[in-house]
Amino acid sequence: ARRGSLNRQSVSWEAQRGITTRGSATGLHLEELNNLLDIGGGDAEQAVKQNLVVNGDWDINYSQNATGYLNLQQQGGDVVMSYRQQALGLNNIQLATRFQSGRIDNRLTGQTRYGSVDAAVAISQTFGDKILLAPISGYLKAQIPDLDAIRNLMPIGMSAKGSLQVDTVVSGSVGEPRLNGTANGSNLY
Repeated sequence: ARRGSLNRQSVSWEAQRGITTRGSATGLHLEELNNLLDIGGGDAEQAVKQNLVVNGDWDINYSQNATGYLNLQQQGGDVVMSYRQQALGLNNIQLATRFQSGRIDNRLTGQTRYGSVDAAVAISQTFGDKILLAPISGYLKAQIPDLDAIRNLMPIGMSAKGSLQVDTVVSGSVGEPRLNGTANGSNLY
């Protein structure tokens, strides 16, 4: 990477045994990885663009009995949706992933210009199976304290006032997730 550092302390891969890797990242600009991963860098046609900078560390043994962790923390940058060029205003985004007991447990928390998000999704993954078919379970909670903040996402001329709290259960599979829950508003008009 030209900006930031990526320190791979170890990497070992064997087809029948899986991958073992350990390392850390400091000030890593995710757009630098765009040639390796499709994560929304600079393509003008993309619905989402990003210039996120992260720190993180990992120690993963992904095999028959996956163990380990991956931690990422946002250090800077943002995500911009092409619709009206709206920046999400990301702040203090953190992802914590744990590999244990045939599951991949993920927790995402942070703030946006619209409100806060707290999500947890567990993926029941068996080594060698297709990840898109893996069952998932978890929750997604979001709080928007002032709906006026989302007016730029709405059609021109529309507005909303009040606050919104969303509480959903996540189920289904990685390839076909389902959300079921409630959205409670207060002082809406």
